[in-house]
Amino acid sequence: MILVPKPGILDIETYSAGHSDAPGVERVIKLSSNESPIGPSPKAIAAAQEAITETGIYAEAGARDLRKSLAEFYGLDAARIVCGNGSNELLTIIANCYLQPKDEAVMSAHGFLLYKIATLANSAVPIPTVPPSNQPSTRTEISMPNLATAMLTSSRARPVMSPSRGPGPRPAPM
Repeated sequence: MILVPKPGILDIETYSAGHSDAPGVERVIKLSSNESPIGPSPKAIAAAQEAITETGIYAEAGARDLRKSLAEFYGLDAARIVCGNGSNELLTIIANCYLQPKDEAVMSAHGFLLYKIATLANSAVPIPTVPPSNQPSTRTEISMPNLATAMLTSSRARPVMSPSRGPGPRPAPM
């Protein structure tokens, strides 16, 4: 019996970290949002060295204490706070829970790569919206008319995946 992955899995492109091209530049080093050209902070190194003695024990998976503290600080219900091991895990959980095969997920054409990956991994269809123009100042903006058009092409509700990393795409003025 030959195992075949579900639809969409083979459409996921391999992520190539640290590679980029720039016309006229011989060596380009691309840094993602979690990378730094100057290395880690001495405070981060000290904290990691201190924490290394506790790495043999899993963290409390439900983040009960953290959720309780956040709820008290912000005046929220702790049961409505979800914690995870980074945005990748949380976005993947959301996609796994709500995207059905052939659903369409609307996202910025310049958004976080995981949106497309999580969509394809659930046999759903990524629908990238295009910015209002190709001008440099607007290339990361989300065109609200294009977003509305993408969302209204069917009666089924669709997740809107935004923002991107950092400040992310922002709605363009209408």
